[in-house]
Amino acid sequence: MQLYGIPKFKEKDCMSFLALVAKATGKLKKRGIPHTDAAARAVLHDWNMGKIKYYCMPPKSKGVGERTAQDMALDKDAKIVDVFAREYSVAGLNEADIRVMDTLQEDAGEEDLVGFVPVQSVD
Repeated sequence: MQLYGIPKFKEKDCMSFLALVAKATGKLKKRGIPHTDAAARAVLHDWNMGKIKYYCMPPKSKGVGERTAQDMALDKDAKIVDVFAREYSVAGLNEADIRVMDTLQEDAGEEDLVGFVPVQSVD
């Protein structure tokens, strides 16, 4: 209401809102009928360009004594790692894929599946 300088309107009555926006911004059809489609496009444009400000309040922070059981369970599972996981192996992945495809081919007819050709790893 402040942005477009329009008066109060019924809550959840979007057509009256758009009619007031159209009138305030000069988006009118013949005989002064509000062009609500043009007003809706203008409101969406203003929203996308950041002219209409939106925010929500952040959640309230919990004090030390307000920790939930879920928070404590997460802390219990947390640990510092000293080594990284095994490196990703394309060759190993291709071998596993071939085994899966072989298993599928045994279960289904050959005509149902597309052939699988493993990718050669580049070292």
